[in-house]
Amino acid sequence: MQLPTKRTLALGAVPAAGLLTLALAVATRSGTESALPERASRMPVPASSSPAGPLPERAVPPPRPKPAPDSLIAEKTEEARIRTTYQNFRTAVATGNHDLQRALQPILKRDRDVALRLAKEELSRAHEPLDQTIAQQMVEALRN
Repeated sequence: MQLPTKRTLALGAVPAAGLLTLALAVATRSGTESALPERASRMPVPASSSPAGPLPERAVPPPRPKPAPDSLIAEKTEEARIRTTYQNFRTAVATGNHDLQRALQPILKRDRDVALRLAKEELSRAHEPLDQTIAQQMVEALRN
């Protein structure tokens, strides 16, 4: 008969240690479960949760506002599109990106009135010399 090697003993000891750990965990857990009801029985019971008296009436929410007419929504959407294109064009002018300027200028020329109004508003708000220069370039680019 052959004696077990050290490796065989080590491999057999790992599952045995695992089983022992599991048995200890179960024994410890079952001991704490029996203590829980005792602690719970010592805790005070809250008073009745029902309110004293009648329930208050719920406030009626105010009516929802009427949506804007479709024409106004379309107008504001179009203006937002033009404003975004204008801002991209302004960035191209400020950074000297001539390729982007050439790509965006025809789009702004289609809506020249709105874009020119945006440029003039920007020029009137500009306080710094650099902002004034860029705003003036925008006005000139949109007038051409």
